[in-house]
Amino acid sequence: MKFYFYIPLLLLFQSCESENPCEDVDFGTQLLKSQPVSLFPYHTGERLIFKDSANHEILFYLMPNGKVVSNYNLWVEPFTEGECAGEARGKFFLQYLAATFMSDSLQIMLECSYAVGHKWIKDKPIFYDYIVCRVERSSYGPGNFGIGIGHRTDDRGNEDILKYFPEQKIFHEQLHFLDKDFENVYSAVDINGSEIHFNHTLGVIAFKSKYHGLWVLDRTE
Repeated sequence: MKFYFYIPLLLLFQSCESENPCEDVDFGTQLLKSQPVSLFPYHTGERLIFKDSANHEILFYLMPNGKVVSNYNLWVEPFTEGECAGEARGKFFLQYLAATFMSDSLQIMLECSYAVGHKWIKDKPIFYDYIVCRVERSSYGPGNFGIGIGHRTDDRGNEDILKYFPEQKIFHEQLHFLDKDFENVYSAVDINGSEIHFNHTLGVIAFKSKYHGLWVLDRTE
């Protein structure tokens, strides 16, 4: 008789114990809001030719296999606030485009990515679109340098939050390099003398390091 009396209590205890309110949350796939063709300047099969003031040329080719990469990054991050902190995670996929160029000499790499970014705010991520480009030379011996520039292209209505994360860039309506004029240029200058200049039409239009004068985009092929 006592055995049957305890069965309902045991079942009730097991039922309550199995209910876990802290479950992982899938925030889905986040696509780039703006049309990539209008903001991302690079295309599969493209080559870039830069010149300096002495008319020397340097060629950049896309790698690997001459292609712009289009893919998604998976992010899985634990909640850090609220009742489910440390017990549940948020998951989402973020779209990106990426172009990596290598020079045919001087061992210089040029990289540019256009992607969905995120910042974790309290118990959920907020999303935004951004573009970032970097030029660097990494090798043994002197001459190494690296400089990058980036900015958000779409705050997705999160301006009030993202204003606390300022960007380091200078905007020019027009710049003149060598014998060329460029419009709507974003620039960054390092204290060591390195520079990078970018616009959405052509990508990186000029760069320099403290070891060499300015390289300016002459043409694409």
